[in-house]
Amino acid sequence: ATLVYDAVPVSNGEIDNLIEIPSYSDDLGATYTENPGDVVPLEIPDPELEITKTLLPAYAGGVANTIGTEFAFEIKVENISGVTAYTPEVTDVVPAGHCMVAGSLTNITGSQGVTEVTSDVYTIDGSMAPGEVVTFEVTLEVCGPPTVDVGEYDNTVELTWTDLTNDTDEAGNAYFDEDDATFELVAPQFEIEKGPAIDAGATLNYTWDADENGTIDPSEINS
Repeated sequence: ATLVYDAVPVSNGEIDNLIEIPSYSDDLGATYTENPGDVVPLEIPDPELEITKTLLPAYAGGVANTIGTEFAFEIKVENISGVTAYTPEVTDVVPAGHCMVAGSLTNITGSQGVTEVTSDVYTIDGSMAPGEVVTFEVTLEVCGPPTVDVGEYDNTVELTWTDLTNDTDEAGNAYFDEDDATFELVAPQFEIEKGPAIDAGATLNYTWDADENGTIDPSEINS
């Protein structure tokens, strides 16, 4: 006889699936208790997520280093393993002089939703099945003091998750991944246009606008 059944592992790593027959009897009513059984070793892999952070192309040429300048990034989370991952959480580690813009979470793609817990912490709702991808955009702001030094900066993003029952892998290490996105702050650029030269002796014409307020006779105003 063949018995087919499904089992849901409650831990990862190496496990033994043991099946036993405590007792059985024959047609004559004799009972046997030799407990025949069999063990099937199984390897339950760890779930593995990967995070990528990218500066949006519109800001690739540099960002002005003055207070209030905003620029955006795309964050991508992908399950690159064959095992479901649970409770993914993204933390944005911003460089000094910058702040995440609260409420800037936007353009979410994927079957899972994303929740902004604080301005720099985001959770992916539920779990992520093998091969699943979630992307979203967030905005960073230059917040001073009044300017931040020009140059290149790294904006780090960190990702944690769990398996079905644990927050560590088979080796006891926390589930973790991170990525950096580089952006450049530049000084504001100004453009000055100079009008045509005026020859010496040329006549300059001006227009004066005056309102009578009761103390000056408009006829006394000469240009």
